[in-house]
Amino acid sequence: MTTEHRPFLRFEEFLRAMVELDRKDGLDSNGTPANPLAGAAVITEFQDEIQPTDERTRAVFLRSVHS
Repeated sequence: MTTEHRPFLRFEEFLRAMVELDRKDGLDSNGTPANPLAGAAVITEFQDEIQPTDERTRAVFLRSVHS
């Protein structure tokens, strides 16, 4: 997944969360959360810091955040 980062906000916290997932073998070989629920939790928690750039993933993301 490609993301766009703006503004900086809590981006450092996002990176720390991803490193923690990696330490627990929670990321796949692409650096994406292996468990979709963990991925959804990270995306929801850091919705102001990261957003998918591809249209399909962005639509799913926006739908899940605003539900």
